[in-house]
Amino acid sequence: MKRTLSITVLGAVAALAIAVSVGGAAPKPGFRAGTWVGSGVQKGIFAVVPDDPTPVDGTANFTLTVSKSNQATGKLTLKTYMELDYLGMKGDITGVTNATLSGTGSDIRFAGPMRLAGEVTDGKLTVPFSLTKPVSGRLLISRSLCTVVTGGTDSKLSFHWRAVPKKGTPRPKC
Repeated sequence: MKRTLSITVLGAVAALAIAVSVGGAAPKPGFRAGTWVGSGVQKGIFAVVPDDPTPVDGTANFTLTVSKSNQATGKLTLKTYMELDYLGMKGDITGVTNATLSGTGSDIRFAGPMRLAGEVTDGKLTVPFSLTKPVSGRLLISRSLCTVVTGGTDSKLSFHWRAVPKKGTPRPKC
């Protein structure tokens, strides 16, 4: 009887240990408290004109501050280049987005206006092009280490990014 009880207790402890390791929620990847600087490369499709998707290339830079209570704030700048070809009009368009970052260390959102400018031509007439469109999305975290966080976005203005702690700020506690 004593032997059966010991085996039963050991089995219960092992089952509990497995349940905790399997069922325990792993922390979401994210930014630790501190100030982070990130940069990235942009590749994607953007509809300057409705129903006319245009390939875009560009760069992204951001500064993100995550408080000890896990609130995230910051600024994101996107600089975009695209070649427009719509209804016989062709041109080079550049876009600049100054967006606000908000959310938490594991769920960062961005939103702001994209200001597009350039010239379009049909080969005979050249006219200036200017348009402002709202853009928004999330910084999706694919890998989160103590001093490096990497990811992409869920936006049509897709970019892959890498962030590290800002120089001169305290290192994140790991």
